[in-house]
Amino acid sequence: MDHTTKPSVLYLYAGTRKSFYEQYKKGLVPDTQLLGLNYMNEFGISARFLEWPISNWLRRVNFNLVHVPYIFAIRRYDVVFICAGLPLVFLARWLLCWKRPKFVMYNTSLVNALKRNERGLLHFIITRAIRNIDAIVCTSLAQKDFLRKRGFKEENILYHPIGIDA
Repeated sequence: MDHTTKPSVLYLYAGTRKSFYEQYKKGLVPDTQLLGLNYMNEFGISARFLEWPISNWLRRVNFNLVHVPYIFAIRRYDVVFICAGLPLVFLARWLLCWKRPKFVMYNTSLVNALKRNERGLLHFIITRAIRNIDAIVCTSLAQKDFLRKRGFKEENILYHPIGIDA
């Protein structure tokens, strides 16, 4: 990273945010669904999100494929904040062996993904992807404990309670 420029974060949401973001800018909805995107500039971080039509189409096919189209777009960012899309992490880190960008995952689906795919090809992809995520933000201690007990790096699993006070 060039230290003369702001660090950059790309948010890739599991669901659509374009119209929600427009409503937020008009003061019509709270900012909770943005997961901090709107505060990054205050910390000297350039943040944006991408939402391409093909991504929305893939979401209907399988929500895990939602971020695959962004594979080459992510290279321009220092950090990618994701809420789903483990295949993107698998492609970037395990298949292409990219060290950058860093991946931060907001854990809404890892426990279910691991429970539903205890073996086979999907289990292989899911576990390799999780092992290559730089930080996993869990909103419950049960999520954190589940991942820790499955042997994922404890130092990469962060607990941050959900809620407005947190």
